Amino acid sequence: MKFEDFLAFCFRFIEKKRGRPITPEEKAMVRDRLRAEYGGKRLVIPGPSKLHAETRDRNIRNAYQCGISAVDLASRYGLSRAAIYKILNNKKEPIRQKK
Repeated sequence: MKFEDFLAFCFRFIEKKRGRPITPEEKAMVRDRLRAEYGGKRLVIPGPSKLHAETRDRNIRNAYQCGISAVDLASRYGLSRAAIYKILNNKKEPIRQKK
């Protein structure tokens, strides 16, 4: 996606949420700030599956702290017990669903 297309998407979203247009001055300020801060850098925006995994992992950690066993969590989330322990130990390896 091109930078200008990304900005246009963001501006439309913000305008819809706040119920009024973004002024050309505000748009220019955001555009200039993004270019100054991130110009020439590659940005990676995680997809929905990454966000889902982060939420799932946070829920697993919370449930474990509340006393739910790793075996029960593995069954609930369709993961192996080893995968649950990796999440609990905050390992950054990707966790795959059991088939």
